[in-house]
Amino acid sequence: PVCVVDAGSAVTLDAMDELGRHLGGLIVPGMAMARQMIHDRTARVRVAESFRHSWWADNTSDALNNGAYWAIVSLVQRFLRETDRRLGTECHLLLTGGDAAAIMESLEGRAWQEPQLVLQGLALVARWATRVILSSHDALSDFQQAHPEAADKGRVLSFVSQIPASIYDAPPGPVCD
Repeated sequence: PVCVVDAGSAVTLDAMDELGRHLGGLIVPGMAMARQMIHDRTARVRVAESFRHSWWADNTSDALNNGAYWAIVSLVQRFLRETDRRLGTECHLLLTGGDAAAIMESLEGRAWQEPQLVLQGLALVARWATRVILSSHDALSDFQQAHPEAADKGRVLSFVSQIPASIYDAPPGPVCD
């Protein structure tokens, strides 16, 4: 069994049993997103990008950074404990994403890091797929650089979080062109 944590813009935590079946997971804001949300929704508190890991920050910026950091580390530890309990065995912990190395510093021994896990998975998909759909042009660029042999299969499908009002006035039509 394995718990996979992808620590990037968002942090996804997924549990898989010994047969590779997905048991479920969680999604929370990543460290940078948490910092940005606090900045955007408060009196524009300035938050530094770099900080030292500490439980006892002595300034607001470090307190916000460490709050986001320790919240994620603690969630990973709890998710792993709960998955162990559910499956009745000790699970492996696999970390990937831009913040994986920082999180790994505070986890005791059970974790290993695979920085290119998502791109490796996409490479497996690309072997058989005629198209690989990615969520951004940055993701497409990363995919094309990592897997030039499949670069022509990549496409971007942009997602919108707010439906434009004009859509309600349009006559029914095809969803995709």
